[in-house]
Amino acid sequence: MRSLNNNTPPIMKTLLTTIAAGLFVLPSTTLEAKSYGGFSPGLTFKRKVTKVISTATSGFSTVAKKAPIPASVPKFKKGEVVTFKIGKKGELSFAGTSIPFKSDGGTSNVYNKVIPTKGFSDTAVVYKDSRNKPTGAALNYVRTNRSNPLQPKVNSVTYSL
Repeated sequence: MRSLNNNTPPIMKTLLTTIAAGLFVLPSTTLEAKSYGGFSPGLTFKRKVTKVISTATSGFSTVAKKAPIPASVPKFKKGEVVTFKIGKKGELSFAGTSIPFKSDGGTSNVYNKVIPTKGFSDTAVVYKDSRNKPTGAALNYVRTNRSNPLQPKVNSVTYSL
């Protein structure tokens, strides 16, 4: 292969420079594709539950604080340590459940799963530092019971970790 010199046509120089740049950029974009909001699949971390809030509304105005946690929601107690793991597709897995990765908010990653037919919404926010290390989390579960349209019941359970 001959070197680029003053006799090399400008189009050839541009083409070779573009190819060389592409070869340099390709490996770095491939590495980034395996990260979800800065978290690599297989990452595990633990957080302690610092607060549990469970409320229920019945109808359009009655709010019950300290409502029972629905069976479809993981039950954690204040002080309990929860182990989280980032799955192969970026999902947040813990306590026998997982929530799909949705977005990187810069200082946090957002995970969300909605099942409209059941009236379920599971949301997790994992807070992180500037080095993409998890620093905290919030989990929110909403369960809607529409069996009586005149008295819909909505349960909300929020954990701070």
